[in-house]
Order: sequence, then structure tokens, then C-alpha cells
Amino acid sequence: MAGKEMHAAGSPCCADSRREQVIKAAADCFRQHGFHGAGMAGIAREAGMSVGHIYHYFANKEAIIAAIVQRDLADMLEKIAAFEAAEDVFRHLLDCVDEGVEMSIDPYEAGLWLEILSEASRNPKVSAMVSEADAIVRARFRNMLRNALQTGWVQDERELNGRVEIISAIFDGLIIRSVRNDDFDKEAIMRSLKMVMQYLLSA
Repeated sequence: MAGKEMHAAGSPCCADSRREQVIKAAADCFRQHGFHGAGMAGIAREAGMSVGHIYHYFANKEAIIAAIVQRDLADMLEKIAAFEAAEDVFRHLLDCVDEGVEMSIDPYEAGLWLEILSEASRNPKVSAMVSEADAIVRARFRNMLRNALQTGWVQDERELNGRVEIISAIFDGLIIRSVRNDDFDKEAIMRSLKMVMQYLLSA
């Protein structure tokens, strides 16, 4: 029986669960105390583990941020894959605007990403992680638009890059606006953003 318990504890499924437990605890600490204010001891307490156990999964806080960035990247690529599989990509993109706004203004996610981006502005390693993930998402999104909206759509590569950058900037900017503006009118933003997206996705 003891052997079975030890085997279960060391199983890949259990290890993945433990890693997620650490990531969740670290995200909570980063959001509440900032990257530098959140020590490994505090993360361990939040996760209900020993500090040594934390180091079994992550070498340092930068490694935890890398895991958060990779998790977000996987989520974004999954969403783009859904766009690629849609029968009407243009309509599917517009239908997902509300979801995109909700994700951008979620208080927990907004607070966490502001901390990560703040650290990226000071820490070259974190900056490289964030920039690499962003480049992958933009390239995949750009290729999806190019392939799905070929007929009569933007053919100039610089124009295409510019529109993708503007779309990225809008959703990134919503993170900041949701924090700075206490009177954020979500419904009005969603309606206006759909009109903007219609223009950006038109010829």
C-alpha cells in the first residue's frame, strides 16, 4: 500500500498538479505583493508546501513566471486554433470580442500581468520570455488572418503587421484602463470595439 502511495505521489499527473498548485500560489503572491515582495517562503506558505518542495519544481521565481507565460501562450494558441477552424473566421472573431474584453479586464489576470510586465521592464530574462511568447502569438494570428481573409483583404505585409499590432495594443491597453478607470463601462467598450474590429478586419 505504501509503495502504491509513493508511486502515485511521484506520478506525472501528481507532479503536474503540484506544479499548478505552486503556479497558482505564486500568481497570488505576485499580484498581492509584487514580484520582489513575494519571496519563495511566502509562495511556499500560500501553496501549503515546504520551500524545499517548491524548489523541486522551480529553480527560482523567474522559472515560475516562465511557466505562467507558457500557460498563457498555450491558451492563446488554442484560441487561435479555434479561429482557424471556424467556417466564418471574420464572424467568429467578432463573436469573441466580448470574451476578449472579459479576459483583459478580469481583476485577477490584470493585476498579475501588470506585475509580470513591470518586472519585464527591469529584468532582461523576463523581458525575453514575454517578448518571445508575444511574437509567437502575433505571428500565428497574422498567418491566420492572411490565410482566412485573402480575398480582397490586406496584401501589404506592413499594413497587415500594423493592424495586428493595433489589435494587440487594444486588448493589452484594456488591462491598464480597467485598473485606472473606476467607471469602466464594459458594455459600451464591447459595442465600440466590435465596430473597430470590423474596420480593422475589412479591406
